[in-house]
Amino acid sequence: MAAVAVCRVLEETFGIVAEIKWVNDIFIDGKKIGGILTEAISMSYASKAKAIILGIGLNLVRPGDGYPVELRDKVGALSDFLDRPSENADGIAFVEDDQGILVINRNVLIAMIVNELSKIIRALPNREYLDEYRGRCFILGKKVVIDDGRTVVPTGVSDDGALIYLDENGRECELISGEISLVSY
Repeated sequence: MAAVAVCRVLEETFGIVAEIKWVNDIFIDGKKIGGILTEAISMSYASKAKAIILGIGLNLVRPGDGYPVELRDKVGALSDFLDRPSENADGIAFVEDDQGILVINRNVLIAMIVNELSKIIRALPNREYLDEYRGRCFILGKKVVIDDGRTVVPTGVSDDGALIYLDENGRECELISGEISLVSY
């Protein structure tokens, strides 16, 4: 849900198409600009989560001294993809700093993401956002390396958010958590 909310806000506000690398990374034009982490808090006597903590990190501007050499081809910042404010963003998501330079208004951006996430949550149990997630998930059909070192080709994302792939025997498997690396973008 959070990944879809972030992508929607970036697209609607800045006119930038963002993609998702399962399960929690936000990419623009092949560069990672952000990530999402979640943690469930539960009571030892309850079987359901009591709360979920959601952390969203977005690179808004390029570091002053640039990216380290080993990351230059892999990471980016939202500002790297903005020529000028789009009609939707003008005066809303940008503010002028002391020198008259337009900068991204972090507070407005955060509020927009929270509002979009709230829309998705209010629509539950409708899970149409999953279709959008799948459509933005650029690793489907491409070779990835999973945690245990195996190379697989993801075929889909389940309704529970698991990565679906076929094992070496052609059986459908699900990866419910972990890290994947794209063999090539």
